[in-house]
Amino acid sequence: MNYSCQNCSQSISEEQLLPIKDISLRVMPGEIMPAGECPHCGALCHSEATEDNNTKEILFNALLTAYGALCARMDPHKPPRMPVDWKTLDHAAC
Repeated sequence: MNYSCQNCSQSISEEQLLPIKDISLRVMPGEIMPAGECPHCGALCHSEATEDNNTKEILFNALLTAYGALCARMDPHKPPRMPVDWKTLDHAAC
């Protein structure tokens, strides 16, 4: 399996990945867990397979949950206008 560096865009094999230093400072809760560090520049590397619409849909669902909670706090009597899917997220408004 190949991995892609977020910084230098190098394609890296699993054998080349380095352990992630200070992972708790570099990866926030809810983010996709990186596979390792780039041996070229030290940035985080993710599986090239995760960079597709499935990842966008997973992130969309997390954002949708947070969006609904935010709208409910702003006006609990007005239901939020929820987007249909991740492609229409930018058209949504409370």
